[in-house]
Amino acid sequence: MLNIDRHIAISAGWVAGPAFGVAMMAAPEYLHLGPTTSGLLFWGGIVVFLATVTVVVWVSLYEGRKRKPVTSPIIVMTIGMLIFCGGVAWYFWPKTEAAPDPSALDGSIQISCENSAYPTVVPQNKMFELQLNNRFMSDGGAFVSWTFPAGTALPNRDPTIQPMNGHRCRISNYGKVAIINAAVTFPVDFRTADKMENGTRSGDVQKSAAVTTPPFSIGPGEHVDIYAMNYSTDTFAQLSIPPTAQGSTAGSDNQDTFRLIAPFLSGVIIPPFTPKSPAAPAASVPTPRGKQGKK
Repeated sequence: MLNIDRHIAISAGWVAGPAFGVAMMAAPEYLHLGPTTSGLLFWGGIVVFLATVTVVVWVSLYEGRKRKPVTSPIIVMTIGMLIFCGGVAWYFWPKTEAAPDPSALDGSIQISCENSAYPTVVPQNKMFELQLNNRFMSDGGAFVSWTFPAGTALPNRDPTIQPMNGHRCRISNYGKVAIINAAVTFPVDFRTADKMENGTRSGDVQKSAAVTTPPFSIGPGEHVDIYAMNYSTDTFAQLSIPPTAQGSTAGSDNQDTFRLIAPFLSGVIIPPFTPKSPAAPAASVPTPRGKQGKK
């Protein structure tokens, strides 16, 4: 009876030990574990697999000395298990994602600016409003972003305190590599509004400042819109396009410098904000005495 139990234990060892090792190797593939945990489980599974095979082979040979030795089946099973272990290791070997083919536009992003009204709905892409104002003490403006889902109607703007038109500067990534935590610093000059016979023109620089975007990520083929609006009522706002931007490429922790390509203009000038006067209430029309109702 004891001899039969030993055979059962040895047979179970041939199955359970390697199966446990295979499960350890396969765990990172299905549980999506981190690199360190995946490596420990993968190599630990191989160690458990080989250790179990070694122990079971040794026990089988030891048991075989007590009876007529039949080593051929044990050798065949050992070779088969080793081949199986190699196949499992090959199948579950950690794969490295192939890097995309380099593009001539990698390491550079494009920016283009044009006259534009402020949007009425949240666009599909990321957007910021750059509120330029020469009254700010520390810098020349502030950025505002919206977290509403795309297509959501934006709050109505009040033309008595908010400009309706400005410039949209679109930052586009035409490369094949995503840029993470990008930031662009725009120099801003506020220029005097000199009156002329037929209007006003920009004059001398009254104040110089700089505004930096909040960090944003932009993948291949994506773009980010910045709506520059001049809230200053007495100065023009000149927004210059810098030659570079800061950020990191996907998979890198290093802060890199990217070329910022402006196709045509090196900057834009936004006229002063002219608040619209609130509409006067409708005047009441008095009723003539002769047409009043009779009692």
